Amino acid sequence: MRVIVVGLGVQGHKRRRFAGSDFVAAVDPVQAEANYRDVADVPLGSYDAALVCTPDEPKVELLAYLLGHGKHVLLEKPLWARSDEDITRLQRLAREKKVVCYHRVQPPL
Repeated sequence: MRVIVVGLGVQGHKRRRFAGSDFVAAVDPVQAEANYRDVADVPLGSYDAALVCTPDEPKVELLAYLLGHGKHVLLEKPLWARSDEDITRLQRLAREKKVVCYHRVQPPL
């Protein structure tokens, strides 16, 4: 499965490394080593899934874009939304497009 990594902070670098040969591109608005500054610039036919490792604020819109274009998503915690409707909209998109949106949550210590 071809993956992009969105966000090249600590988790993004780890995800890129573990994706190995499945990794096709990195997206980050400030990291010089990223291939793209915006996820919308990545050709949709070049990847199947996204590993989203971004700060909280842009996550809902990133997920809406990715799910809406039929991309599977692995999301680093947390998933913060302004309203329950935002979460419901993402769930609806994933079901309509028949893709998986997995929210990785760390178990309590």
